Amino acid sequence: MMRRVVPLLAAVALLWTGLAAAQGRKPPLPPGLDPGGVAIAILSTGIDYTLSDIAQRLARDGEGQLIGWDFVDNDIRPFNSKSADTPAAWGGDGNALVRGIGRPGRRVVAVRIDTRDPVSLAKAVAFVAQTPARVVVVPMWSGAASDWAAFAMAAKAFPDLLFIVAAGDEGRDIDREPVWPAAFGLANVLVVSAPIAPGGDASMRANTGAKTVAAIVEGRGETVGPPQDSRQAAVAAADALATCWPQLLQRLRGEALKDALLAEVAKVRPGLEKPFIERCAERAATPTQR
Repeated sequence: MMRRVVPLLAAVALLWTGLAAAQGRKPPLPPGLDPGGVAIAILSTGIDYTLSDIAQRLARDGEGQLIGWDFVDNDIRPFNSKSADTPAAWGGDGNALVRGIGRPGRRVVAVRIDTRDPVSLAKAVAFVAQTPARVVVVPMWSGAASDWAAFAMAAKAFPDLLFIVAAGDEGRDIDREPVWPAAFGLANVLVVSAPIAPGGDASMRANTGAKTVAAIVEGRGETVGPPQDSRQAAVAAADALATCWPQLLQRLRGEALKDALLAEVAKVRPGLEKPFIERCAERAATPTQR
């Protein structure tokens, strides 16, 4: 019996030593309280939670500790001081994504994924399922289904989660040239894109797709303007849902929540070929009128 226990204790000791070393290289989370409200999870390559406007938006537990995870270092500090250098296809600047969630009434569950390990995307889904968040922003994409196979399996395994997925920003029709995870067509995934601005470089525009893209987002957060790309659109859609349709979040999950949201936005601007999701601050105080 002792022969089995000793290696186990050694493994646990190594794990905690590794966690302590990783967290020792990172700054501590500034003191604060949970902002309360709807929890929205955001997958990114990390954030700088030492910035006051970022720290104030983050979900915390009763002791003020972050409700989040880092799948690069396997600790509770999803810190990345160079998140602005992240390629667009992996979400771009994580801080900008967090800032897209307005306050008050919303809080962000920050999850740092490992771009070198596709399985970390599946682990992130399983982690979020254990948090208060039931809406997950996935501001990422790639042209290889294999990059997202583990994520797709995890998303199917947790049907109560609604994933708001970016359509990508390469100026292409993803019905013909698919990107993933949008192309999986999962029931609990809402694929969104940004409006196409006239002029400019077509290769830098948000992707389109009559079948794959479910909605265009014109939502406006408190500190950012209308989304300029599909990553911002995914964040703005989650913010709009939490702000203007909180009653849907209270009673619906996953696919049912997606369908109800699309039905509601269709009422706001009827007759459009593609639903437009807008965040309207003046309606947030009386959500039942929507």
